[in-house]
Amino acid sequence: MKKFFEKHDLFKLVGICLLVIVALTWFLKQADFTGGQFTVDTALNRIGLFDVVTYGCTVIDFYFVNLVFVFAVAGFYKFLGSLSAYRELTNKIASAFKGKEKIFVAISILVFACLAGLLNEYFVLIALVPFVISILSNMKVDKITGVVATFGGIMIGLLGSTYSNVSAVFVNTEINSRQGLGLAYANELMATVIIFAIAYILLTYLTFARMNSLAKKKDVAYLEDPFATVVEEKTKKGKKNSVNIVPLVVILVVLLLNLVLGFISWIPAFNIETFSNMYKTVTEATLFGGDIQYVNIILGNVLKAFGEWDLITFIALMLMAALVIKIVYHVPFDKLIEEFGEGCKKITGTIVILIMLYSVLLFAINFMTFTHIVKIITNAGNNIFTIFTSGLVTSVFANDFLYAANTLATFVTGFKEPAIAGFALQSAAGLVTFIAPTSVALMLGLSMLDVKYKDWFKYIWKFALAMLVVILIVLAILVYV
Repeated sequence: MKKFFEKHDLFKLVGICLLVIVALTWFLKQADFTGGQFTVDTALNRIGLFDVVTYGCTVIDFYFVNLVFVFAVAGFYKFLGSLSAYRELTNKIASAFKGKEKIFVAISILVFACLAGLLNEYFVLIALVPFVISILSNMKVDKITGVVATFGGIMIGLLGSTYSNVSAVFVNTEINSRQGLGLAYANELMATVIIFAIAYILLTYLTFARMNSLAKKKDVAYLEDPFATVVEEKTKKGKKNSVNIVPLVVILVVLLLNLVLGFISWIPAFNIETFSNMYKTVTEATLFGGDIQYVNIILGNVLKAFGEWDLITFIALMLMAALVIKIVYHVPFDKLIEEFGEGCKKITGTIVILIMLYSVLLFAINFMTFTHIVKIITNAGNNIFTIFTSGLVTSVFANDFLYAANTLATFVTGFKEPAIAGFALQSAAGLVTFIAPTSVALMLGLSMLDVKYKDWFKYIWKFALAMLVVILIVLAILVYV
């Protein structure tokens, strides 16, 4: 078994998880919680060989935008990696933190965590990961530290989400819409912030300890930039030619600002209508009192106000940024196309794993067999700990919190305090992302940065165990104190 996982371990591990989901349909009938009761279909609904292929294609249809987004990010950064301006920029940032690598890692974890806990779409943060990786690779940190500083921060944000879509799940029951499950904005907020803070401090501490121990070793698997282009810089009279990085900095800052502003739910979360009003004013503007809304025509009808953006919008913005960079730095158009193509090639393996992970989700929610395990747990009673445990099991199979919450909706809303139950499910789903081989955020990070799952597990199990204890204590305080 050890030799089996030596090569392509992530692919094989996710494949096993997919086979388990398929195998369950051959022995367990489809079941669900309906009206607070556990109902079972009368016959088995087995997944066959052709079903696997069919649903695999359906996954590509359902999650096409996510897959294209990853391709776009890879192409964009492969193009950036070919520019001397980008290399000089990342080198300067790395040099500024020379000897202060821990500070940069701590800042990176915190930034990713805060954004993941605020944005209505955490997946868009993948657009920031390659930039940070470029800097970390120059700092000569190890691969696992690279995962922690980027995807680790994202997973902390999912665990301690405050104003994102994860913390605003509302599931209406068939009985009464007021019995909806969810963490309303600022509901149980203090408990969420406590979990967030403890998770950040603990993960940062363990990362610092790892960095200290590796400093004494020679055989360290250093982080490599997957999109870097090795180019021998041309020199003049023994000195490297300087390049103007200011335009690139401005473009990247504009991208970052649009990412943050575009994916925060300003109206639902903060009741801020400023951006919506600005968008309406700008798009409805006309010239010389005419009837033609020129801005709306130029930008198109699909563009939304800040707070309502989706991944497609940011894909378009990255492509526009690439064209501007091409013009500013006089990059041949053929070079732009070639670099984008090379980036897409480099990320293909990760895309395959992503398709398999989404297949696990699709099989789980369409063939609800894992709920039999949840039923065994819930037989112990409807209390906060059975809800949390059910959330752990459900999140392993339904690796998207929205689906996991919907699966347990009618069961959880029977609890005396649905908001606390929602917090329990969010904590369970967030904790699972750190360790489950079905976790999209985790496996995406491990695949992109070429880290074996067993190496990650050796590092993260202490954190996961400690956070499990912390979450259980917090839940007990919320319910019984």
